[in-house]
Amino acid sequence: MKNVVLICQDRSDYTLEERFRLVKSIAEDGGYRIVLLVVHPTMKKEDFLAIENVERVIDSLELEYMESMEGIDFDTITSCRDLQMNIESAYYRLYSDYQLDKYTYYAALSFWNQFFKTHHVDILIGTKPFHGYAYDCCDLIARKYHVKFFHVDWVGYHKSFGFYTAKSANRFYLLPVKSHSCPDVAYLLDSEYDKTKNPPTAISKSCFRKLMYRVGGNLLEDFAVRLLHNNWKPQNLDRKRRKIYWSDKLYGYWRQKRAQKCLHTLFQNPKGNEKYICYLLHVEPEATILNTTVIESQLVVIKMLSENLPDGWFIYVKEHPAQFDINNDTGYYHMWDGQFFKTKMFYRKLASIPHVKIVPTETPSDELVDHAQAVASITGTVLLESVLKKKPVLVFSELTPVTFMEDAFFIQSFDDCKRAMEKIAAGFRPEYRDADAMVQRYTFQGEYVADNIVALLHQECPAD
Repeated sequence: MKNVVLICQDRSDYTLEERFRLVKSIAEDGGYRIVLLVVHPTMKKEDFLAIENVERVIDSLELEYMESMEGIDFDTITSCRDLQMNIESAYYRLYSDYQLDKYTYYAALSFWNQFFKTHHVDILIGTKPFHGYAYDCCDLIARKYHVKFFHVDWVGYHKSFGFYTAKSANRFYLLPVKSHSCPDVAYLLDSEYDKTKNPPTAISKSCFRKLMYRVGGNLLEDFAVRLLHNNWKPQNLDRKRRKIYWSDKLYGYWRQKRAQKCLHTLFQNPKGNEKYICYLLHVEPEATILNTTVIESQLVVIKMLSENLPDGWFIYVKEHPAQFDINNDTGYYHMWDGQFFKTKMFYRKLASIPHVKIVPTETPSDELVDHAQAVASITGTVLLESVLKKKPVLVFSELTPVTFMEDAFFIQSFDDCKRAMEKIAAGFRPEYRDADAMVQRYTFQGEYVADNIVALLHQECPAD
């Protein structure tokens, strides 16, 4: 039997039933044994251990709290420097503690190095993207022991996913899928499907907490509860060991509101007669561009575009409407760390780049795309939307099926950007005749995650 390590940690993209089906599909296939299964802390490990051919189950929180350094050696540390940079960068979203970040990384590195050293593993599968947390240390270690590894990641709405593997510690790319492909580009953009199939989970609260939340969001609710119980100790922001005081949240929120106020002073209204490239900013911190993309700095992308603009053209940049939407039940955990990713200096630097105009956040994105000469982005659904509208697109990563479309400009260098801008300025008009074919080749429907992973196993690591 072939030995599989399965990282099935994240709970947001798949239901518990889908996870059980995935684990059972692999374990009961007849040719595979799950030697290690990593699950979310809220999942019951004993339920998974009851499945035949599942040998060991741990949750991701256990990895965060591991202390042993038994598997550490200098050669491993040296060979994983790229991975270390990614992991520590990701942990900055959680702890903002230089020494704790390094300690957690080394402990996780030790665990995975020791595990792969003492267990024969044939393939590693992750049901979520590389975020740079403790369970992600296995990627580079797996490669050290010649173990193939793959990730599943979301590529659009409608529970649509793709398979990713890595050429290096931070160079990921899409792989063709084998079954139950998504039908077309429009399917990937059907957000209404997700809303009806997976409605948001309601959070149970007392009437008092509901009132405080309605009046002042998460900040006031948290303050009122602490005041009521006279408890001002630092509390967990999530299930990891990130503990902060209420005053830390308030300070972080204040810092971000100052950045937002600075942003508003830099707004320039779009003009109907100007030619421009449309760039919609990604939310930060966000794993969509953190660690999985080669260029992680949006300022670098925009500066590259600026230096290759035709005379008289501009770059219209719009901030993501969710960037400062943090005083609520879904964004509160970024009250503290968000202040480090987009500051007043970030927006001032952005505004100082030649030919950049920061348009008001309230400007409809559809209108910006409709009137743009081209659309640029690292990744995201705006690229898919632009393909439907037959707009030229400049793609700065390999994490979207748009990259592989014949008429899309895949930018991997300054010279690529220059050549693309010259063609666009000369009047290039894309047809995207292969758009649906690329979607069918690189994406699959979310309800068939288990079928696709088993098919991938059969292809990449056929059972004896």
